[in-house]
Amino acid sequence: MTESVGGLLSVMETVCQREGLRFFAFGDLLVYGVHYHALPDYCWDDVYEVGMLRKDYERFIRNAEKYADELNFQVRTTPVGDKRKKHRSPYFYIEQKVVIKAENVELENWISLRVSPFDKVPMAADTRIAFYRKTERKNRCLRRISGQKEYVAVNGKSFIKFGLKQLLYGFRSSEKAYGRLNQLAQKYNHTDSVFYQRVVGKKTKIINEIQLFPLQETLLGQKSMPIPFDVTPWTDLDMEQYRRESEALHPVELEILEEMERVCTKMNVDYFLCGGSLLGYQRYGGFIPWDDDIDCGMLRSDYERFKRCADQYLDKEKFFLQTRENDPNMPYLYIKLRRKDTVYETAWSNGREFHKGIGIDIFPFDYVPNSLEDRRKHRLEVEKRAKKHNYVANRAKPNPTIGDVETMRDEANYRFGNLRRWLFRHTPLGITQRKFDKFVQQYNDKAECLNLQYVASFVPQYSGGELDTIFPTRRVKFDGVETRIVHRPEIFLRDQYGDYEEEPLPHQQRGHNLVEVETGKIYIGEKCGTQKED
Repeated sequence: MTESVGGLLSVMETVCQREGLRFFAFGDLLVYGVHYHALPDYCWDDVYEVGMLRKDYERFIRNAEKYADELNFQVRTTPVGDKRKKHRSPYFYIEQKVVIKAENVELENWISLRVSPFDKVPMAADTRIAFYRKTERKNRCLRRISGQKEYVAVNGKSFIKFGLKQLLYGFRSSEKAYGRLNQLAQKYNHTDSVFYQRVVGKKTKIINEIQLFPLQETLLGQKSMPIPFDVTPWTDLDMEQYRRESEALHPVELEILEEMERVCTKMNVDYFLCGGSLLGYQRYGGFIPWDDDIDCGMLRSDYERFKRCADQYLDKEKFFLQTRENDPNMPYLYIKLRRKDTVYETAWSNGREFHKGIGIDIFPFDYVPNSLEDRRKHRLEVEKRAKKHNYVANRAKPNPTIGDVETMRDEANYRFGNLRRWLFRHTPLGITQRKFDKFVQQYNDKAECLNLQYVASFVPQYSGGELDTIFPTRRVKFDGVETRIVHRPEIFLRDQYGDYEEEPLPHQQRGHNLVEVETGKIYIGEKCGTQKED
């Protein structure tokens, strides 16, 4: 696969040299090139991406086809699966047919490079958000025109809704929709903005001009590949920073886990490790080296009793049980047991007003239907309600500084953005939490009469299994600290992760995007791995 994609990169390089153009790899192609100088084998479904500034892109798509016969490639502008070639894709593809031999079997397929335009986007944050909303509406319209039948089928719409979608999108021209989208995408190319981004199709990471140029090169196999000067929008070069940051947190996390075990034993409340912590126990007997928190689960009945009564047993000088009642601005749909006099701040929580001590997550597990199809439908409905809560929580941010506001439109967007943020900050998160909690608990009172055998937690991600898989819980040592895990961890983990024994690739071995951590002994600042004594 590496050699095949390298061949397509040679095609790109030849065309660009003849036309005086520049291109650069981004996304997965950049990540694999930077970290491994090779691609995974037999990734037929992967589309590798290269970008060009709009001016170079327009010239490339006009002239690329005239080199197709000479360089043995073909161009495609239609969506995948559009056999009639009736619709316009937001992307431009160059493709080659390749044959690879593996284990005495010949595999033949097309491999593609997706070529995308990078346009300027507004520097003022609120103007940029308004621009995103407009481009997403145009993108959504093009998707529905181009893939209307597929869109309906995937989303399970009824025949009546299919007819309505057909009336709205079925008779519209994808070429015209693509033209309107492209026109909007280029709106800020004449400005002094230094921010570039692909907004046609799926939005990419934003990159500053000084991060993009001058282009540098990395190897993909034996082929030299151009990449941005600064690759941090897509990957980090120093992956060891996550281990250093996480390992500084582990002693505090274990201290909190000891307190959790002590209080739960006194209260006769059962709990179990789940998520990444259970995965870490199975692989390493403790933390995943780059993980920076602990995940615990409880049945809803134990969860509510722990939330209501744990304060009577906690060492309040050291620990704080964070709930919606004592910290209304907490954005989570679950509770946390935190260590006082510590700081654990991620890029996501930065600037939000709630307690941010180092802590462990405690998730409620509720009964769900026995039928796999009913569980799937129930999960979709739960996720809709979680999404509504997160919609409010993610917009309840402090007002940014007014920097980069240059025009009256920028100022109007800034003032409107401040108003929206003020409204979301003053929308009680307890309202959306109560609606969420009421829905997820609907089967708890019926569990006995319906003989329900499955429980699940839905936040921050889905996790669950049969009662016989979880109970009775087992006592184990987690990095030397006594705690509890589910009865059959291998089944529980397989249901959640599939092949849980396969480790992620090195570039995927990272925890949360930490901005500030203070354990009381060690401070880890924004500069990766910087440590100093208090």
